[in-house]
Amino acid sequence: MNKELPKFKDIKHEMVKIPGFEDYYCHVDKAIVYSTLSNKWLYQGKGTGDDNKYLLAMLKSSVDGKRYPYYLHEAIFSCRNGIMKKDWRSMPIPFEIDHSNKQTKDCKPNNLQLTTSKGNKANKTMVINRNRVSMEIARQLREEVKSVPRGERVQWYKKRGLELGIGGRSVQNIVLNRTYKEESKIS
Repeated sequence: MNKELPKFKDIKHEMVKIPGFEDYYCHVDKAIVYSTLSNKWLYQGKGTGDDNKYLLAMLKSSVDGKRYPYYLHEAIFSCRNGIMKKDWRSMPIPFEIDHSNKQTKDCKPNNLQLTTSKGNKANKTMVINRNRVSMEIARQLREEVKSVPRGERVQWYKKRGLELGIGGRSVQNIVLNRTYKEESKIS
C-alpha cells in the first residue's frame, strides 16, 4: 500500500480512537490508522495470510496493556460502529467482517459488513480447501513445524498446503490447533 498519507496533525480532528485501544486513531472514510505510540501510520506494509491478503498490526490494549492482533478491517468496523472487536466476536454466533467486493485490502466502510462465518465463506470467489487431511497428517504437521524457524513458517505453511492440496492458512490453523483440535492429555 504505497498511498500518499496525510500528516496526522492535519487530520487528527477527523479521526476517532479505536475502542479499547486509545493510543490508535482511525480515519474511517480514508481507512487509515495512526499509532501515537510509534508516531506512524499502521497497516502500510505487506499483508498477512494466504497471498498477503489481509493487513494486520499488533495493537496495545488500553484496557490491559497487552498486545493483540488487529486487522485493518476490524479497526475500521470498530471505529465506524463504536464497538470493540470482542463485542461482535463473543456473541453466541461469533460474527466476522466480510469484504463485499471481495477485495480484502479495500477496508473502506462501505465495503465492510458484519456476517456469520457461513455468510463470509459464501462470498468467497473460490474454495481453497477441497481436500481434507487426516488427523495423522495434522499430527505430523505439528511435529514438522517445530524444526522450521519462526521467520520461515509462512512460506512453509504455503509449501505444505500446496503439497497437501489445501491452503497455507489451513496448515497454519492445524499447527496452531485451531482446527483438527486435540484434547490436552492430562498425565
